Amino acid sequence: MSMSTEDMGAAAAMQPVLVLDARDNVANALRALDAGTEVTAGTATVMARVAIPMGHKIAVRDIAEGESVVKYGHSIGRATGNIRAGDHVHVHNVSGLIADWKKQYGASDAAGT
Repeated sequence: MSMSTEDMGAAAAMQPVLVLDARDNVANALRALDAGTEVTAGTATVMARVAIPMGHKIAVRDIAEGESVVKYGHSIGRATGNIRAGDHVHVHNVSGLIADWKKQYGASDAAGT
């Protein structure tokens, strides 16, 4: 059974972010977060340092450059620079695992990238 848009909006109003695993160092924003919004994600409470769009991630603790970004208990990439708790976490500061694999093995896709 899927949630209606109305039900999702009600859930986001109650809980603006979602963490599914205790190992996660990021949380998914269930609604847009204004800079300065304080959220509780798992056992951490953080303040959004910048505006974070719905569906994007917020760091729930500091993440060092090169450290794995963990969502749903699994690495989704590596921090390309130091990420502070409350920062917006997205493609501008995370290198995906496929890009890491290509760099390590000198691989390219069919398009030659």
